[in-house]
Amino acid sequence: MKRIVFMICLLGGWMTCCFAQGIVFCELTLEAACRQADSEGKYVFVDCYTSWCGPCRQMATREFVKPEAGTYFNEKFVCVKYDMERGEGIQLRERFKVTAYPTFLLLKSNGTEIGRLVGGNELLPFIEKVEYLLKPENSLSLKKERFKAGQLNKKEMMEYVDGLFNALDVEYCTVADSLFNLLSDEERLAPEYWNIFTYRLMFPKGRYFDYLEAHQADFVRFVGEEKVDGLLARCYKTALVPFTNATMSSNKFQELDEVLASLKEAEKYGCSEALFTFGEDADEEESVQQKLAEFGYENIVDYVFDICKMTLEETSLLPHTNGGNFSYESLKKLKEVNASMGMMLESTSVRLMNTVAHNKSPGKNPEIRLKTISNAGKLKIPYTTGILIGIGETKEEIADSLLAIRDLYDKYGHIQEVIIQNFTTSPGIEMENWEEPTFLDMVRTVIAGKLLFRDTDVSIQVPPNLNHDTAQIFLLCGADDWGGVSPVSPDYVNPTSPWPTLDELNRLTQDAGFELIERMCVYEKYVNDKWLNETLLEKIANLS
Repeated sequence: MKRIVFMICLLGGWMTCCFAQGIVFCELTLEAACRQADSEGKYVFVDCYTSWCGPCRQMATREFVKPEAGTYFNEKFVCVKYDMERGEGIQLRERFKVTAYPTFLLLKSNGTEIGRLVGGNELLPFIEKVEYLLKPENSLSLKKERFKAGQLNKKEMMEYVDGLFNALDVEYCTVADSLFNLLSDEERLAPEYWNIFTYRLMFPKGRYFDYLEAHQADFVRFVGEEKVDGLLARCYKTALVPFTNATMSSNKFQELDEVLASLKEAEKYGCSEALFTFGEDADEEESVQQKLAEFGYENIVDYVFDICKMTLEETSLLPHTNGGNFSYESLKKLKEVNASMGMMLESTSVRLMNTVAHNKSPGKNPEIRLKTISNAGKLKIPYTTGILIGIGETKEEIADSLLAIRDLYDKYGHIQEVIIQNFTTSPGIEMENWEEPTFLDMVRTVIAGKLLFRDTDVSIQVPPNLNHDTAQIFLLCGADDWGGVSPVSPDYVNPTSPWPTLDELNRLTQDAGFELIERMCVYEKYVNDKWLNETLLEKIANLS
Protein backbone atom coordinates (compact mmCIF):
# COMPACT_ATOMS: atom_id res chain seq x y z
CA MET A 1 0.00 0.00 0.00
CA LYS A 2 1.03 3.62 -0.49
CA ARG A 3 1.23 6.82 1.54
CA ILE A 4 1.48 6.36 5.10
CA VAL A 5 0.35 2.84 5.65
CA PHE A 6 0.13 1.94 9.31
CA MET A 7 0.91 -1.83 9.62
CA ILE A 8 3.06 -3.47 12.25
CA CYS A 9 5.01 -6.66 11.95
CA LEU A 10 7.54 -8.72 13.84
CA LEU A 11 10.53 -10.07 12.04
CA GLY A 12 11.49 -13.30 13.36
CA GLY A 13 12.32 -16.83 12.49
CA TRP A 14 11.54 -19.64 14.80
CA MET A 15 13.13 -20.20 18.17
CA THR A 16 13.05 -23.45 20.06
CA CYS A 17 12.17 -23.64 23.74
CA CYS A 18 15.49 -23.08 25.43
CA PHE A 19 17.04 -20.91 28.08
CA ALA A 20 17.25 -17.23 27.18
CA GLN A 21 17.35 -13.93 28.94
CA GLY A 22 14.31 -12.60 27.19
CA ILE A 23 11.07 -14.15 26.06
CA VAL A 24 11.37 -17.79 25.05
CA PHE A 25 9.24 -18.43 21.96
CA CYS A 26 8.45 -22.11 21.50
CA GLU A 27 8.27 -23.78 18.13
CA LEU A 28 4.84 -25.30 18.66
CA THR A 29 1.52 -25.39 16.89
CA LEU A 30 -1.11 -23.35 18.64
CA GLU A 31 -2.89 -26.53 19.68
CA ALA A 32 0.30 -27.89 21.23
CA ALA A 33 0.99 -24.55 22.92
CA CYS A 34 -2.48 -24.63 24.47
CA ARG A 35 -1.94 -28.17 25.75
CA GLN A 36 1.39 -27.16 27.28
CA ALA A 37 -0.19 -24.06 28.85
CA ASP A 38 -2.95 -26.19 30.33
CA SER A 39 -0.49 -28.64 31.87
CA GLU A 40 1.65 -25.82 33.29
CA GLY A 41 -1.20 -23.60 34.45
CA LYS A 42 -0.26 -20.76 32.11
CA TYR A 43 -1.78 -18.54 29.46
CA VAL A 44 -0.70 -18.47 25.79
CA PHE A 45 1.04 -15.41 24.34
CA VAL A 46 0.83 -15.31 20.53
CA ASP A 47 2.97 -12.93 18.52
CA CYS A 48 1.29 -12.43 15.12
CA TYR A 49 3.78 -10.96 12.65
CA THR A 50 4.74 -10.79 9.01
CA SER A 51 8.17 -10.79 7.50
CA TRP A 52 8.07 -7.37 5.90
CA CYS A 53 7.49 -4.84 8.67
CA GLY A 54 10.12 -3.06 10.72
CA PRO A 55 8.55 -2.16 14.09
CA CYS A 56 8.18 -5.80 15.04
CA ARG A 57 11.83 -6.30 14.55
CA GLN A 58 12.31 -3.58 17.11
CA MET A 59 10.06 -5.43 19.54
CA ALA A 60 12.00 -8.62 18.90
CA THR A 61 15.48 -7.14 19.14
CA ARG A 62 14.99 -4.34 21.67
CA GLU A 63 12.14 -5.22 23.99
CA PHE A 64 11.55 -8.97 24.05
CA VAL A 65 15.23 -9.72 24.65
CA LYS A 66 15.30 -7.79 27.93
CA PRO A 67 15.60 -9.90 31.09
CA GLU A 68 12.47 -8.25 32.51
CA ALA A 69 10.54 -9.51 29.49
CA GLY A 70 11.68 -13.06 30.10
CA THR A 71 10.96 -12.83 33.83
CA TYR A 72 7.38 -11.73 33.22
CA PHE A 73 6.29 -13.63 30.11
CA ASN A 74 8.11 -16.94 30.58
CA GLU A 75 6.54 -17.35 34.01
CA LYS A 76 2.98 -16.58 32.96
CA PHE A 77 2.79 -17.73 29.34
CA VAL A 78 3.67 -20.33 26.81
CA CYS A 79 4.94 -17.98 24.11
CA VAL A 80 4.67 -18.69 20.40
CA LYS A 81 4.88 -16.63 17.25
CA TYR A 82 3.60 -17.15 13.73
CA ASP A 83 4.15 -15.50 10.38
CA MET A 84 0.61 -14.57 9.32
CA GLU A 85 1.46 -15.14 5.68
CA ARG A 86 2.91 -18.63 6.02
CA GLY A 87 1.97 -22.04 7.33
CA GLU A 88 -0.35 -22.13 10.33
CA GLY A 89 -0.26 -18.34 10.51
CA ILE A 90 -2.56 -18.05 7.50
CA GLN A 91 -5.30 -20.01 9.28
CA LEU A 92 -4.73 -18.19 12.57
CA ARG A 93 -4.98 -14.85 10.81
CA GLU A 94 -8.46 -15.76 9.64
CA ARG A 95 -9.48 -17.39 12.90
CA PHE A 96 -8.56 -14.40 15.05
CA LYS A 97 -9.28 -11.72 12.41
CA VAL A 98 -5.76 -10.29 12.57
CA THR A 99 -5.43 -7.27 10.26
CA ALA A 100 -2.51 -5.29 11.68
CA TYR A 101 0.97 -6.33 12.73
CA PRO A 102 2.26 -7.05 15.21
CA THR A 103 -0.88 -8.19 16.96
CA PHE A 104 -0.27 -9.87 20.31
CA LEU A 105 -2.97 -12.29 21.40
CA LEU A 106 -3.53 -13.30 25.00
CA LEU A 107 -5.27 -16.66 25.09
CA LYS A 108 -6.58 -19.03 27.72
CA SER A 109 -5.25 -22.57 27.60
CA ASN A 110 -8.41 -23.61 25.74
CA GLY A 111 -7.61 -21.17 22.91
CA THR A 112 -10.19 -18.57 23.91
CA GLU A 113 -9.02 -15.00 23.39
CA ILE A 114 -8.69 -12.90 26.54
CA GLY A 115 -7.56 -9.76 24.75
CA ARG A 116 -5.08 -8.36 22.26
CA LEU A 117 -2.56 -5.58 21.84
CA VAL A 118 -1.79 -4.04 18.48
CA GLY A 119 1.46 -2.29 17.70
CA GLY A 120 4.82 -1.96 19.32
CA ASN A 121 5.61 -0.28 22.60
CA GLU A 122 8.31 0.01 25.20
CA LEU A 123 8.45 -3.02 27.46
CA LEU A 124 7.14 -1.65 30.75
CA PRO A 125 4.00 0.02 29.30
CA PHE A 126 3.49 -3.11 27.22
CA ILE A 127 3.58 -5.33 30.31
CA GLU A 128 1.20 -2.97 32.12
CA LYS A 129 -1.32 -3.34 29.30
CA VAL A 130 -0.95 -7.13 29.36
CA GLU A 131 -1.53 -7.14 33.14
CA TYR A 132 -4.64 -5.03 32.66
CA LEU A 133 -6.08 -7.40 30.06
CA LEU A 134 -5.38 -10.48 32.18
CA LYS A 135 -7.79 -9.29 34.84
CA PRO A 136 -11.06 -11.08 34.09
CA GLU A 137 -13.13 -7.94 34.43
CA ASN A 138 -11.04 -6.21 31.71
CA SER A 139 -11.32 -8.89 29.04
CA LEU A 140 -12.47 -7.35 25.74
CA SER A 141 -14.33 -10.52 24.78
CA LEU A 142 -16.21 -10.47 28.08
CA LYS A 143 -16.96 -6.78 27.69
CA LYS A 144 -18.21 -7.44 24.18
CA GLU A 145 -20.67 -10.02 25.48
CA ARG A 146 -21.75 -7.74 28.30
CA PHE A 147 -22.11 -4.80 25.94
CA LYS A 148 -24.36 -6.76 23.59
CA ALA A 149 -26.44 -7.83 26.58
CA GLY A 150 -26.70 -4.24 27.81
CA GLN A 151 -24.88 -5.07 31.04
CA LEU A 152 -22.10 -2.46 30.96
CA ASN A 153 -22.47 0.70 32.97
CA LYS A 154 -21.20 3.99 31.56
CA LYS A 155 -17.76 3.74 33.15
CA GLU A 156 -17.32 0.20 31.87
CA MET A 157 -18.44 1.26 28.41
CA MET A 158 -15.76 3.97 28.37
CA GLU A 159 -13.15 1.42 29.41
CA TYR A 160 -14.42 -0.80 26.60
CA VAL A 161 -14.07 2.06 24.09
CA ASP A 162 -10.49 2.69 25.26
CA GLY A 163 -9.65 -0.99 24.92
CA LEU A 164 -11.12 -1.25 21.43
CA PHE A 165 -9.35 1.89 20.29
CA ASN A 166 -5.99 0.63 21.58
CA ALA A 167 -6.60 -2.66 19.77
CA LEU A 168 -7.35 -0.76 16.54
CA ASP A 169 -10.81 -2.34 16.52
CA VAL A 170 -13.17 -0.15 14.50
CA GLU A 171 -16.01 -1.30 16.76
CA TYR A 172 -14.92 1.46 19.15
CA CYS A 173 -16.94 3.88 16.98
CA THR A 174 -20.19 1.99 17.57
CA VAL A 175 -19.62 1.66 21.31
CA ALA A 176 -18.56 5.30 21.65
CA ASP A 177 -21.71 6.43 19.82
CA SER A 178 -23.88 4.27 22.08
CA LEU A 179 -22.20 5.69 25.18
CA PHE A 180 -22.53 9.26 23.96
CA ASN A 181 -26.27 8.75 23.55
CA LEU A 182 -26.55 7.52 27.15
CA LEU A 183 -24.61 10.34 28.75
CA SER A 184 -26.28 13.40 30.17
CA ASP A 185 -25.07 16.84 29.14
CA GLU A 186 -23.16 17.12 32.40
CA GLU A 187 -21.52 13.71 31.93
CA ARG A 188 -20.45 14.53 28.37
CA LEU A 189 -18.40 17.39 29.78
CA ALA A 190 -16.63 15.19 32.34
CA PRO A 191 -12.90 14.46 31.91
CA GLU A 192 -13.45 10.70 32.15
CA TYR A 193 -15.43 10.79 28.89
CA TRP A 194 -13.22 13.24 27.01
CA ASN A 195 -11.65 10.47 24.91
CA ILE A 196 -14.97 9.99 23.12
CA PHE A 197 -14.31 13.30 21.42
CA THR A 198 -10.58 12.69 20.80
CA TYR A 199 -11.36 9.31 19.20
CA ARG A 200 -14.34 10.42 17.11
CA LEU A 201 -13.37 13.92 16.05
CA MET A 202 -11.25 14.48 12.96
CA PHE A 203 -13.08 17.11 10.92
CA PRO A 204 -15.13 20.23 11.80
CA LYS A 205 -18.45 18.62 11.01
CA GLY A 206 -20.94 16.24 12.59
CA ARG A 207 -22.56 15.78 15.98
CA TYR A 208 -19.38 15.60 18.06
CA PHE A 209 -17.86 18.73 16.62
CA ASP A 210 -21.13 20.63 16.88
CA TYR A 211 -21.48 19.59 20.51
CA LEU A 212 -17.89 20.52 21.34
CA GLU A 213 -18.22 23.90 19.68
CA ALA A 214 -21.54 24.65 21.36
CA HIS A 215 -20.15 23.78 24.81
CA GLN A 216 -16.57 24.96 24.29
CA ALA A 217 -16.48 27.17 27.40
CA ASP A 218 -17.84 24.36 29.57
CA PHE A 219 -15.29 21.87 28.21
CA VAL A 220 -12.49 24.33 28.91
CA ARG A 221 -13.66 24.56 32.48
CA PHE A 222 -13.79 20.79 32.99
CA VAL A 223 -10.94 19.36 30.85
CA GLY A 224 -8.72 22.38 30.31
CA GLU A 225 -8.12 24.93 27.58
CA GLU A 226 -5.09 23.12 26.16
CA LYS A 227 -6.99 19.91 25.37
CA VAL A 228 -9.99 21.71 23.88
CA ASP A 229 -7.97 24.12 21.75
CA GLY A 230 -5.68 21.32 20.64
CA LEU A 231 -8.55 19.15 19.44
CA LEU A 232 -10.29 22.05 17.67
CA ALA A 233 -7.03 23.03 16.02
CA ARG A 234 -6.51 19.48 14.79
CA CYS A 235 -9.97 19.46 13.22
CA TYR A 236 -9.56 22.83 11.51
CA LYS A 237 -6.06 22.05 10.27
CA THR A 238 -7.26 18.81 8.74
CA ALA A 239 -10.10 20.54 6.93
CA LEU A 240 -7.96 23.42 5.70
CA VAL A 241 -5.21 21.34 4.13
CA PRO A 242 -6.62 21.23 0.59
CA PHE A 243 -7.49 24.93 0.63
CA THR A 244 -4.27 26.41 1.97
CA ASN A 245 -1.78 28.09 -0.28
CA ALA A 246 1.96 27.79 -0.01
CA THR A 247 2.15 30.74 2.34
CA MET A 248 -0.12 29.14 4.86
CA SER A 249 1.59 25.80 4.46
CA SER A 250 4.79 27.29 5.81
CA ASN A 251 3.25 26.95 9.22
CA LYS A 252 3.33 23.18 8.76
CA PHE A 253 7.11 23.04 8.54
CA GLN A 254 8.72 21.41 11.54
CA GLU A 255 12.20 21.16 12.96
CA LEU A 256 13.86 17.82 12.36
CA ASP A 257 13.43 16.76 15.99
CA GLU A 258 9.70 17.50 15.74
CA VAL A 259 9.47 15.42 12.58
CA LEU A 260 11.37 12.59 14.25
CA ALA A 261 8.98 12.63 17.20
CA SER A 262 6.06 12.24 14.80
CA LEU A 263 7.79 9.40 13.01
CA LYS A 264 8.51 7.63 16.30
CA GLU A 265 4.86 7.93 17.23
CA ALA A 266 3.92 6.47 13.86
CA GLU A 267 6.22 3.51 14.51
CA LYS A 268 4.07 2.51 17.46
CA TYR A 269 1.29 1.86 14.97
CA GLY A 270 3.65 0.06 12.61
CA CYS A 271 4.14 2.64 9.95
CA SER A 272 5.96 1.04 7.05
CA GLU A 273 6.23 4.15 4.90
CA ALA A 274 6.67 7.85 5.58
CA LEU A 275 5.09 9.93 2.83
CA PHE A 276 6.59 13.42 2.46
CA THR A 277 4.35 15.65 0.36
CA PHE A 278 4.02 19.41 -0.03
CA GLY A 279 2.75 22.04 -2.41
CA GLU A 280 4.10 22.67 -5.88
CA ASP A 281 7.18 24.96 -5.78
CA ALA A 282 6.46 25.66 -2.13
CA ASP A 283 9.83 27.30 -1.49
CA GLU A 284 9.15 30.01 -4.05
CA GLU A 285 6.90 31.64 -1.45
CA GLU A 286 8.64 34.20 0.77
CA SER A 287 7.08 32.85 3.97
CA VAL A 288 8.30 29.33 3.18
CA GLN A 289 11.78 30.65 2.42
CA GLN A 290 11.80 32.41 5.78
CA LYS A 291 10.75 29.25 7.59
CA LEU A 292 13.38 27.18 5.83
CA ALA A 293 16.00 29.81 6.65
CA GLU A 294 15.07 29.53 10.33
CA PHE A 295 15.93 25.84 10.08
CA GLY A 296 19.17 26.54 8.23
CA TYR A 297 18.08 25.55 4.69
CA GLU A 298 18.26 27.41 1.40
CA ASN A 299 15.64 25.29 -0.34
CA ILE A 300 13.03 22.65 0.30
CA VAL A 301 14.97 19.87 -1.44
CA ASP A 302 17.79 20.06 1.11
CA TYR A 303 15.23 20.10 3.92
CA VAL A 304 13.41 17.03 2.58
CA PHE A 305 16.71 15.27 1.91
CA ASP A 306 17.73 15.59 5.56
CA ILE A 307 14.30 14.44 6.76
CA CYS A 308 14.41 11.38 4.53
CA LYS A 309 17.98 10.63 5.62
CA MET A 310 16.93 10.93 9.26
CA THR A 311 14.00 8.61 8.61
CA LEU A 312 16.33 5.95 7.24
CA GLU A 313 18.84 6.30 10.06
CA GLU A 314 16.56 6.73 13.06
CA THR A 315 13.39 4.76 12.27
CA SER A 316 12.17 1.58 10.63
CA LEU A 317 10.19 3.54 8.03
CA LEU A 318 10.89 3.82 4.32
CA PRO A 319 10.70 7.36 2.88
CA HIS A 320 8.57 8.14 -0.18
CA THR A 321 8.59 11.72 -1.46
CA ASN A 322 5.76 13.17 -3.52
CA GLY A 323 6.53 16.84 -3.95
CA GLY A 324 5.45 17.76 -7.46
CA ASN A 325 7.93 18.63 -10.17
CA PHE A 326 11.66 18.41 -9.46
CA SER A 327 14.68 19.17 -11.57
CA TYR A 328 16.90 16.33 -12.73
CA GLU A 329 19.54 17.24 -10.15
CA SER A 330 17.00 17.44 -7.32
CA LEU A 331 15.59 14.04 -8.26
CA LYS A 332 19.11 12.64 -8.35
CA LYS A 333 19.76 13.92 -4.84
CA LEU A 334 16.46 12.71 -3.37
CA LYS A 335 16.87 9.29 -4.99
CA GLU A 336 19.68 8.57 -2.53
CA VAL A 337 17.34 8.73 0.47
CA ASN A 338 14.01 7.56 -0.95
CA ALA A 339 12.86 4.01 -1.51
CA SER A 340 10.45 5.33 -4.12
CA MET A 341 8.98 8.61 -5.33
CA GLY A 342 5.87 9.75 -7.14
CA MET A 343 3.73 12.47 -8.69
CA MET A 344 0.34 12.37 -10.36
CA LEU A 345 0.44 13.16 -14.04
CA GLU A 346 -3.29 13.97 -13.78
CA SER A 347 -3.72 14.64 -17.48
CA THR A 348 -1.82 15.21 -20.71
CA SER A 349 -4.45 17.72 -21.84
CA VAL A 350 -2.93 21.13 -22.55
CA ARG A 351 -6.47 22.39 -23.00
CA LEU A 352 -7.17 21.94 -19.29
CA MET A 353 -4.50 24.54 -18.48
CA ASN A 354 -7.04 27.16 -19.63
CA THR A 355 -9.88 25.80 -17.49
CA VAL A 356 -10.77 26.21 -13.83
CA ALA A 357 -9.15 22.86 -13.10
CA HIS A 358 -5.56 23.91 -13.89
CA ASN A 359 -5.44 27.58 -14.84
CA LYS A 360 -3.94 28.53 -11.47
CA SER A 361 -1.54 25.58 -11.35
CA PRO A 362 1.30 26.12 -13.83
CA GLY A 363 3.12 23.11 -12.39
CA LYS A 364 0.42 20.86 -13.81
CA ASN A 365 1.46 21.67 -17.34
CA PRO A 366 1.64 18.18 -18.88
CA GLU A 367 4.91 18.92 -20.64
CA ILE A 368 6.58 19.76 -17.33
CA ARG A 369 5.09 16.78 -15.53
CA LEU A 370 6.03 14.33 -18.25
CA LYS A 371 9.59 15.65 -18.13
CA THR A 372 9.76 15.06 -14.36
CA ILE A 373 8.44 11.51 -14.71
CA SER A 374 10.83 10.90 -17.60
CA ASN A 375 13.80 12.15 -15.58
CA ALA A 376 12.79 9.81 -12.76
CA GLY A 377 12.96 6.99 -15.28
CA LYS A 378 16.40 8.04 -16.49
CA LEU A 379 17.57 8.01 -12.87
CA LYS A 380 15.97 4.60 -12.23
CA ILE A 381 13.67 5.81 -9.46
CA PRO A 382 10.79 3.43 -8.67
CA TYR A 383 7.84 5.69 -9.38
CA THR A 384 4.12 6.04 -8.75
CA THR A 385 1.93 8.15 -10.99
CA GLY A 386 -1.65 8.28 -12.17
CA ILE A 387 -4.46 10.25 -13.70
CA LEU A 388 -7.28 12.35 -12.27
CA ILE A 389 -10.63 12.04 -14.00
CA GLY A 390 -13.69 14.22 -13.74
CA ILE A 391 -11.99 17.63 -14.14
CA GLY A 392 -13.35 18.38 -17.59
CA GLU A 393 -11.28 16.01 -19.72
CA THR A 394 -12.65 14.05 -22.67
CA LYS A 395 -12.52 10.27 -23.04
CA GLU A 396 -9.89 10.76 -25.73
CA GLU A 397 -7.75 12.79 -23.31
CA ILE A 398 -8.05 10.05 -20.69
CA ALA A 399 -6.82 7.53 -23.23
CA ASP A 400 -3.97 9.83 -24.26
CA SER A 401 -2.91 10.25 -20.61
CA LEU A 402 -2.83 6.50 -20.00
CA LEU A 403 -0.91 5.93 -23.24
CA ALA A 404 1.66 8.54 -22.19
CA ILE A 405 2.28 6.69 -18.94
CA ARG A 406 2.56 3.40 -20.82
CA ASP A 407 5.12 4.98 -23.16
CA LEU A 408 7.21 6.10 -20.19
CA TYR A 409 7.00 2.62 -18.67
CA ASP A 410 8.06 0.99 -21.94
CA LYS A 411 11.04 3.34 -22.17
CA TYR A 412 12.33 3.21 -18.59
CA GLY A 413 10.44 0.45 -16.72
CA HIS A 414 10.19 2.57 -13.57
CA ILE A 415 6.40 2.92 -13.23
CA GLN A 416 5.33 0.57 -10.45
CA GLU A 417 1.68 1.58 -10.17
CA VAL A 418 -0.88 3.78 -11.90
CA ILE A 419 -3.52 5.48 -9.78
CA ILE A 420 -6.98 6.00 -11.26
CA GLN A 421 -8.33 8.79 -9.06
CA ASN A 422 -11.77 10.31 -9.30
CA PHE A 423 -12.15 14.02 -8.61
CA THR A 424 -14.28 14.76 -5.54
CA THR A 425 -15.65 18.15 -4.60
CA SER A 426 -14.94 19.92 -1.34
CA PRO A 427 -16.58 22.99 0.17
CA GLY A 428 -14.71 26.23 -0.34
CA ILE A 429 -12.85 25.42 -3.56
CA GLU A 430 -13.54 26.92 -6.97
CA MET A 431 -14.90 23.60 -8.22
CA GLU A 432 -17.17 23.17 -5.18
CA ASN A 433 -20.25 22.68 -7.38
CA TRP A 434 -18.46 20.71 -10.09
CA GLU A 435 -20.15 17.52 -11.25
CA GLU A 436 -18.09 14.54 -10.12
CA PRO A 437 -17.27 11.67 -12.52
CA THR A 438 -19.87 8.95 -12.69
CA PHE A 439 -19.43 5.39 -11.54
CA LEU A 440 -19.48 4.36 -15.21
CA ASP A 441 -16.65 6.82 -15.93
CA MET A 442 -14.54 5.13 -13.28
CA VAL A 443 -15.39 1.63 -14.49
CA ARG A 444 -14.41 2.50 -18.06
CA THR A 445 -11.14 4.06 -16.97
CA VAL A 446 -10.08 1.27 -14.62
CA ILE A 447 -10.79 -1.34 -17.30
CA ALA A 448 -8.89 0.72 -19.87
CA GLY A 449 -5.92 1.04 -17.52
CA LYS A 450 -5.90 -2.68 -16.82
CA LEU A 451 -6.11 -3.58 -20.50
CA LEU A 452 -3.33 -1.17 -21.38
CA PHE A 453 -0.99 -2.62 -18.74
CA ARG A 454 -2.23 -6.22 -18.88
CA ASP A 455 1.11 -7.54 -20.19
CA THR A 456 3.12 -5.82 -17.42
CA ASP A 457 3.43 -6.09 -13.65
CA VAL A 458 2.25 -2.49 -13.16
CA SER A 459 -0.50 -2.27 -10.54
CA ILE A 460 -3.73 -0.35 -11.07
CA GLN A 461 -4.71 1.51 -7.91
CA VAL A 462 -8.10 2.92 -6.92
CA PRO A 463 -8.32 4.93 -3.67
CA PRO A 464 -10.91 3.15 -1.50
CA ASN A 465 -11.74 6.21 0.62
CA LEU A 466 -12.97 8.01 -2.51
CA ASN A 467 -15.04 5.03 -3.69
CA HIS A 468 -16.31 3.41 -0.53
CA ASP A 469 -19.61 2.11 -1.92
CA THR A 470 -18.20 0.88 -5.23
CA ALA A 471 -14.67 -0.15 -4.31
CA GLN A 472 -15.24 -3.88 -4.76
CA ILE A 473 -16.43 -3.41 -8.33
CA PHE A 474 -13.07 -1.97 -9.29
CA LEU A 475 -11.33 -5.11 -8.06
CA LEU A 476 -13.49 -7.06 -10.48
CA CYS A 477 -12.54 -4.56 -13.20
CA GLY A 478 -8.84 -5.26 -12.71
CA ALA A 479 -7.65 -2.93 -9.95
CA ASP A 480 -5.17 -4.70 -7.66
CA ASP A 481 -4.00 -2.00 -5.27
CA TRP A 482 -5.89 0.02 -2.66
CA GLY A 483 -3.29 2.62 -1.91
CA GLY A 484 -2.55 3.55 1.65
CA VAL A 485 -4.59 3.78 4.79
CA SER A 486 -3.65 5.05 8.20
CA PRO A 487 -5.10 4.65 11.70
CA VAL A 488 -3.45 7.86 12.92
CA SER A 489 -3.45 10.44 10.12
CA PRO A 490 -6.04 11.61 7.61
CA ASP A 491 -5.72 11.61 3.85
CA TYR A 492 -4.27 15.11 3.64
CA VAL A 493 -5.00 15.27 -0.06
CA ASN A 494 -8.66 14.34 0.48
CA PRO A 495 -9.31 15.12 4.16
CA THR A 496 -13.09 14.95 3.84
CA SER A 497 -12.80 11.28 2.82
CA PRO A 498 -11.63 9.27 5.84
CA TRP A 499 -9.54 6.16 5.40
CA PRO A 500 -11.33 2.84 5.68
CA THR A 501 -10.09 0.66 8.51
CA LEU A 502 -7.98 -2.39 7.79
CA ASP A 503 -10.93 -4.52 8.87
CA GLU A 504 -13.10 -2.79 6.30
CA LEU A 505 -10.50 -3.21 3.57
CA ASN A 506 -10.03 -6.84 4.43
CA ARG A 507 -13.78 -7.45 4.29
CA LEU A 508 -14.17 -5.59 0.99
CA THR A 509 -11.28 -7.53 -0.50
CA GLN A 510 -12.29 -10.96 0.72
CA ASP A 511 -15.95 -10.50 -0.21
CA ALA A 512 -14.81 -9.77 -3.76
CA GLY A 513 -12.83 -13.01 -3.79
CA PHE A 514 -9.34 -11.60 -3.23
CA GLU A 515 -6.78 -11.58 -0.43
CA LEU A 516 -5.54 -8.40 1.26
CA ILE A 517 -1.73 -8.34 1.43
CA GLU A 518 0.46 -5.39 2.35
CA ARG A 519 3.51 -4.39 0.34
CA MET A 520 6.33 -1.92 0.79
CA CYS A 521 6.29 1.48 -0.88
CA VAL A 522 8.89 0.13 -3.30
CA TYR A 523 7.78 -2.93 -5.24
CA GLU A 524 9.85 -6.07 -4.85
CA LYS A 525 11.05 -6.10 -8.46
CA TYR A 526 12.97 -2.87 -7.78
CA VAL A 527 14.74 -4.10 -4.66
CA ASN A 528 18.12 -4.66 -6.29
CA ASP A 529 21.29 -2.70 -7.02
CA LYS A 530 20.02 -1.58 -10.41
CA TRP A 531 17.42 0.63 -8.73
CA LEU A 532 18.45 1.22 -5.11
CA ASN A 533 21.70 2.13 -3.42
CA GLU A 534 23.44 0.05 -0.79
CA THR A 535 21.98 2.04 2.11
CA LEU A 536 18.41 1.48 0.98
CA LEU A 537 19.01 -2.19 0.16
CA GLU A 538 20.50 -2.77 3.59
CA LYS A 539 17.58 -0.96 5.20
CA ILE A 540 15.05 -3.10 3.36
CA ALA A 541 17.00 -6.29 4.09
CA ASN A 542 16.81 -5.50 7.80
CA LEU A 543 13.03 -5.21 7.51
CA SER A 544 12.60 -8.60 5.90
